[in-house]
Amino acid sequence: MTKIHPQIISPRGSDTSFFSSMYSITPLDLRQQNVVETNPNNVKEELVPTKKPTSSIQCLSIVTIIILISCAHVFSSTVWIALFSTSMSSSMDRFGSDSFEKIAFNIHNILRSTLMISENVKESVSTFDVHNMERVGQRLLKSSNIYLPSPLLASVYFGGALNGSSTGPLSNYTFFASCQDKECKEISSRRMETATFNQSHILTLLSFNGPTCSPTYFDSLTNRTIVSCIVWHLNNQTSTFDWYFGIDISTDTLSRLLPVSLGQSTTALILETGTATVIAANTPILRNGMRETIHTSSDPSTRKIGLSLYDNVNQDFRSISCSSIVGFSAPSGVTRAHRLCEDSGLDWVIVFHESTFQQELVIGIIIASLINTGIGFIGIIMGIIITVKIIQPLVDAINEFSPPFQNQLDKSNFKHSSIKEIQWIQTNFIALMDVLKNYRSSIPPHILAKLDAPKEANSLRESMREKLQSHNSDFSIVSSRSHKGDDMVKPLSHHGLDQRRITVALFYLEGFEACLKELYHTDVVLILNDFLNVVQKVCETSNGHLGQFQNNTATISWNSANEIALHEQQGLISSIQILEKLLFVQQSKWRQSAMPSDVVRTLGFKSALLSQDVLCGAIGTSQWKSVSIVGSNSFNLDLIMKHALKLDVDIIVTSDILHANHNSFSHRYVGTKMLYDFDEIISPYSSTKDNINSMKKKPTKLYQIGEAIEQVATDTEWMYELQSSINRSEKWKYYNDGVNYMLEGNNDYAMHLFKIHMANYRKINESDDKAAAYMMKKCTMNGKMMKKNSMNTEQTKKMFKKPPETENPEYSAEEKKPSDENADKMAHDLERQYAVGVRARTSREEDLERMSNSPVGMDEDTTQPINRTII
Repeated sequence: MTKIHPQIISPRGSDTSFFSSMYSITPLDLRQQNVVETNPNNVKEELVPTKKPTSSIQCLSIVTIIILISCAHVFSSTVWIALFSTSMSSSMDRFGSDSFEKIAFNIHNILRSTLMISENVKESVSTFDVHNMERVGQRLLKSSNIYLPSPLLASVYFGGALNGSSTGPLSNYTFFASCQDKECKEISSRRMETATFNQSHILTLLSFNGPTCSPTYFDSLTNRTIVSCIVWHLNNQTSTFDWYFGIDISTDTLSRLLPVSLGQSTTALILETGTATVIAANTPILRNGMRETIHTSSDPSTRKIGLSLYDNVNQDFRSISCSSIVGFSAPSGVTRAHRLCEDSGLDWVIVFHESTFQQELVIGIIIASLINTGIGFIGIIMGIIITVKIIQPLVDAINEFSPPFQNQLDKSNFKHSSIKEIQWIQTNFIALMDVLKNYRSSIPPHILAKLDAPKEANSLRESMREKLQSHNSDFSIVSSRSHKGDDMVKPLSHHGLDQRRITVALFYLEGFEACLKELYHTDVVLILNDFLNVVQKVCETSNGHLGQFQNNTATISWNSANEIALHEQQGLISSIQILEKLLFVQQSKWRQSAMPSDVVRTLGFKSALLSQDVLCGAIGTSQWKSVSIVGSNSFNLDLIMKHALKLDVDIIVTSDILHANHNSFSHRYVGTKMLYDFDEIISPYSSTKDNINSMKKKPTKLYQIGEAIEQVATDTEWMYELQSSINRSEKWKYYNDGVNYMLEGNNDYAMHLFKIHMANYRKINESDDKAAAYMMKKCTMNGKMMKKNSMNTEQTKKMFKKPPETENPEYSAEEKKPSDENADKMAHDLERQYAVGVRARTSREEDLERMSNSPVGMDEDTTQPINRTII
């Protein structure tokens, strides 16, 4: 039956007190005293919300800006392309109508000027007089060269009936215009023979209704296409035909007027309706001594345009109505035609082909798209920048809201925004964080660790396990099983105490009293922060449970709040890691700071590990509870730590811890302590010394832990690792052998080996080994006690006889007490004798088995004899 009753502790010195209060119920953390139970009936209600897809405000804002800019870009491009296309089509239609009107107007002006000249000549010449005709012809040519475009007037001539007879042969007087260009001059040189000039066909065109224009014809003399305009004159007396006057007009003038009227981007030509002859074009015409038609044109563009029009009007230009415009689309543009019909007999078709500017339109669209894209990118970048500026205060507020789950509430530092709504949110966040501080102060640390960031803690714990595996290969088994134990974590929201075996480690900050006296408070706080930071981080990675800091000590328990398999291995590995990290902080940070170096050198770190059964769980009411450990663990750790400080041992463990680690570390026996059972509760207020002495105790061996014994994984490294392992084992070889002899009762030879170990230790450390001195003291006390007991027996003389091992003259009393001067020689001789085999030993496993099954040693506060046991 478990006993939970108050008892007082044994008297202890005030200078070696490690706990200010020896209550048997030890809270793990001061913040665990006021845990409010939110579900008093222990009814677990869990509401699983439906998870909806989420997105950030910043992302939505940027996407919205991009969509709006893209839509605006597409909409504007569509609108301007549509409007531009429509505008271009209407502009081209207006351009075609205007161009036709302009060309027709120019042709009308030319014909009007020519016919006006004809009428003036008709009225000026009254009789068919040769001399008078010559004067009129010369004046006419001279004035037309001045006032009419060149080479419009090709020639002028008169004709009439011989002797006034209308049926007689005609006489013909022709006057040619003077040469104005190179072509005319070459023709005037008479380098070729021309045909007989005959204008008899003109008589067929005479019309008494007014001036008449002949169909175009090709003049071989001038190598030009000619149009003749004829006016006739009646005899004043007989009112019969008297004579006629003709003017030949060159169509080259029209070819020169077309580019002026239309521009260079439009292909234009004038066709004769009846013969489909090319009269004029805005491209050079290569006549080669013959007239060109749309079928025989040497210009590909002219031929292509003419044939396309010819095919679209059913191969008959007369199908086009007079003064009307027809048009059709062609692969390379738009072709339009206008039929020009005059009262003088002219019947021409004005044709021009204009580009639809598709290539220019495509280029314009591409350029506009690039410009719009650039504007869009600029708009997107500006939108992103503005969005980030607007959203950043919200992000800062959210980031400031996350530190409460990382134990960083005190580091909150808001950057206040200038936006009123954001300021409201920041104000509410600050108030909420203050409330969270109050709530978190009442949550137990192990529950708080689960609530904060389990994913980050688990990943950090895994990284630490990998580092620990490199330190000791045996830890791979420990870490794998301990990881399985993480899945067995149970909530401690219920009330009750459970009996379980835990591992508790006590970490003592040695020399801290000097820091309080010599250092400033800021330096003291820095040392404590670094000390507790190392302990807390390793505690989290090892899934341990951190207790409170008091009297220069901090405790970590494993398998108390969380179920952990192989918690003894986890505790030993974590304790070694904590001591290593603390030494690194002392060497790298504290000694390089402004703190006095002599004070920093006095600081030391000690660790004591214990594995025992305790009662642990949540204790309290429905309104508050405290997670506590009930047992004798605190008092037992106090006894172990006292022994560690007495022997200057860095890390000391019980036999249970050592055996659970499968001898993975080098170790040595440093004593035996009588530890109290787990159900013995000690109170400093109501206990008496008699009660303490009557409590159940059991002898427990204590061991100092050294370096890890690494397991060799490959044959290649086996020899090197074996040699390294042998060198490490030589460190405590004589010490461990001396302990074995001491426990066998051979105290003299044990003393001899302890002295050899002490001599070797002095060479390396220049100081005494306190553990060896303690064992030498034990040997002396055991020897005296054995002599005293032997004197009370009848065989006193036989008991004074030397043992068989010491009858050898080589082991004389003088040699067994070596001085410091001959320590080297004696150590060499003893090593040679030990190699030969002074005695036979059992294997290491048998020694440990005998050690665990036999009670050994004597507590320093008792007078019981030491039983013989080999370790």
